[in-house]
Amino acid sequence: MSIRAATIEDHSAVSVLLLEANLLVDDLDPQLLNFFVTTDNNQIVGAGGLDIFGSTALLRSLVVAPETRGRKLGAKLTDRLCLHALTNKVKHLYLLTETAESFFTALGFERTPRNTAPADIQQTQQFSGLCPDSATLMVKHL
Repeated sequence: MSIRAATIEDHSAVSVLLLEANLLVDDLDPQLLNFFVTTDNNQIVGAGGLDIFGSTALLRSLVVAPETRGRKLGAKLTDRLCLHALTNKVKHLYLLTETAESFFTALGFERTPRNTAPADIQQTQQFSGLCPDSATLMVKHL
């Protein structure tokens, strides 16, 4: 298993993983800027990315293929995304989730009221329309 920066050639495989996990692809950047993938035998088995807005960022599209779950790939990928955020001077990392609150809590994220999200986060497609209002907003201060 290895984690590497995603490339434009990975877009199709990442989209398939997200769709199979019932996650959003509507606003997925075709160039996959600030995205990373986990590979196993040159096959993409995990992905995740950041939308960066200065000192804040939105962690989005974290997915691991069902057949590779239970091997801590999601945690390793999240750690890599946090490192990338720090490298880019991000201080507050937000995410929206409907199903993985306990997973992210174990990684140091905390639930926070939606109305406390910075304007940059509120203006993302994920926050303003793609994710339902019932999605939990979480933050990790880096």
